[in-house]
Amino acid sequence: MSCSRTLSQGVRHPKTWLKGNYFPERAIYCQLVLFLMLCFRYAVFIGLVIIVALCVASWFLAPKGQNQVLWRSSLILSIVSCYLMWAITFLAQLYPLIEPKRNDLREEFLGH
Repeated sequence: MSCSRTLSQGVRHPKTWLKGNYFPERAIYCQLVLFLMLCFRYAVFIGLVIIVALCVASWFLAPKGQNQVLWRSSLILSIVSCYLMWAITFLAQLYPLIEPKRNDLREEFLGH
């Protein structure tokens, strides 16, 4: 079950298929897919908000004592490092710089 299948079966405009006029059993599924696609665009920013909250929590919840600065620094640096690693990997997969190329196509279909 896919949204592209419902579009190819005669739905003219996305707003009408989101309302479920043509395929009511698939309208909820298609709305969920579109919602998740929009969420992926904002995942980096949502992750940033979570990371900032974790950094603030680690700042205030670091154990008191002689090594408080060491605890704070270690926690915040490790949280930020994990976020940067995740964000770079996520963005590299979301917007790849190098596109895969097929080498099994015949020459008459290339470059059209």
